[in-house]
Amino acid sequence: MQYVKTGGSYLGLCAGGYYGSARCEFEVGKGNMEVTGNRQLQFFPGSCVGSVTQPFKYDSEATSRAMLLQVNQEEEEVSRGKRMPFKAYVNGGGFFWDADNLFDKGIRVLATYADDRLVASHGRLAAVVHCQVRDGQAILTGPHIEYTAEYYTAEYWSKYVRHGNQDVIDALREDDEPRNCFFQECLQKLGLNLNPTSTAPPPTPTDMYLSFRLATDETWVTEAMTKFSRRIGGLYLLDGGHNNFIIQRINKENPEEPHEISAAIASHATSGDARIWKRLCILHRIQQLPVTKHYFNSSLFFYTLEHLRRRRNGNYVYDIQFGDTLLYAEVVDSTNTLLELNPGLFGHMPSGTVFTATTQLSGRGRGNNIWLSPRGSLMFSVVLRHSSTSTDSPVALVQYLAAMAVVEGVKRFLPYSTKQSLYEGMPIKLKWPNDIYILDPDNADASVVNRDSYTKIGGVLVNSSYQAGGEFTLVVGIGLNVNADGPTTCLNSVLKKIAVICKMKDEPDPYTMEPLLGSILVAFERLFHEFHYVGFSGLIKNQYLKEWLHTGQIVKLEKENVRVKIQSITSDHGLLIVEEVKGPVGSEEGTGRKFALQPDANSFDFFKGLIKVNLTIEGRGSILDPNDKVDA
Repeated sequence: MQYVKTGGSYLGLCAGGYYGSARCEFEVGKGNMEVTGNRQLQFFPGSCVGSVTQPFKYDSEATSRAMLLQVNQEEEEVSRGKRMPFKAYVNGGGFFWDADNLFDKGIRVLATYADDRLVASHGRLAAVVHCQVRDGQAILTGPHIEYTAEYYTAEYWSKYVRHGNQDVIDALREDDEPRNCFFQECLQKLGLNLNPTSTAPPPTPTDMYLSFRLATDETWVTEAMTKFSRRIGGLYLLDGGHNNFIIQRINKENPEEPHEISAAIASHATSGDARIWKRLCILHRIQQLPVTKHYFNSSLFFYTLEHLRRRRNGNYVYDIQFGDTLLYAEVVDSTNTLLELNPGLFGHMPSGTVFTATTQLSGRGRGNNIWLSPRGSLMFSVVLRHSSTSTDSPVALVQYLAAMAVVEGVKRFLPYSTKQSLYEGMPIKLKWPNDIYILDPDNADASVVNRDSYTKIGGVLVNSSYQAGGEFTLVVGIGLNVNADGPTTCLNSVLKKIAVICKMKDEPDPYTMEPLLGSILVAFERLFHEFHYVGFSGLIKNQYLKEWLHTGQIVKLEKENVRVKIQSITSDHGLLIVEEVKGPVGSEEGTGRKFALQPDANSFDFFKGLIKVNLTIEGRGSILDPNDKVDA
């Protein structure tokens, strides 16, 4: 709320529309389907009421509709003369009660439901509203105006094809132009600068390329193809689990033959098997990715990886070498998801295998967050295996190691550069437990103690599965904004700003994907090796605490109305250790009463000074006895 009031913008789509209203009234009187109550944000001062689609069923496409919307002709900023009605996806969406009569409170109706049956029974219902909130603004919607026909990928459609709602997809496709125009105008009304409209088709997942630093790294591929796949001529068909993979070796004697692959798919796809076929191309060690088609130089990556290892590790070789096996795709839905859902593929990959992509269409964050990751971000996943019996190095702490590796990799970028001190001084920090923050370029000369000046530029997501034999298989996903300036900032923007502050005559060498990935991986493999043998203590823990933002920070446990000072984290599970404090602001003193807070059970707004935590749940927000031994 404070962000919007001070000039920010908020876009609430469907559930975000309910959440942005003063009150939610969903499926009132329908038992356990009912969700009612006041909401915190209150951008819209009335109620959002739904569902406008009846009947409604949770987690199902059976009740989805393509409903007609009419753009408000009086709102020129969102019509620009294109006042054609259009259909938008609705499944549980609501309408904004009495919005027409809230003009004096800063409410403008941008679009209304124009479905004949709905209008006949309820009259004019507001589907999209604009809310002026002091210096900021919000746009709230009941329907999903951002959905297009292309949203229904083949994988998604196969999941819901039994519901027979092809008519929804057809209706969305027919109205793509006016709906997209309306959506773009809404974004511009919120202050976003959009790229010029392109006629190019949206990106779709591309072929994957597997390459190796050493010839010996290829042995697992040969074994997997021999034992677990079917051979069709020069091709191998592998059942990954969620997807089927066509494996093809690419070399001078065996050029790419797309028509041959299509024939293989047609002859071996079983009836009713809706899994998507993906092609995995295996490159000879000396081959590079086709540079005319892709944005990643595998030879440069392997060279940097080997060079950095020699400089940092000397002749020492760690048990697991990260990045020696490299999987690359120009466009992928999600590197983490593809690996996680296809154990038939990544189950054969050696620990330390890296999967990177130039563009992700459905990158994953904590919870159910989905991210569109365009070019300019370094996105990759690392396959790891970790013993489940180790008490000194619990699997929950691997996410901390990954975040530390990102910080170290950024600061130790290009060790042979004459400007190395510039990279070492990059103001990049960790926000507990595993987010990556950097000092905003406009405040790059401010004190690092000013936490409000930091902006998120990256994060870590770890998915784990337990395997028979006593080990965890992990997929460690990492995303870092390297070149994309908007909407916040990126590594290279900060680097240029610092160079100006330091009055450097020449611009520094920018961060580039291949060397940066190598730098992060070399740091990660060292940290993982040390963690395996000595656990999260000593130098590793000290390094984490040195790089994080929170030592000495005073926050409030909001529900319990307790003010606490952040001290450290535990070495066994990475719980946040805080101590209750009392006294006037700036002169707080500890009471000796300590708490241990678990990341996944708490809601944080560190920069607002709040932690929401349920202290009654053991292990999630447990109260520590002052006499308990706490590893701080």
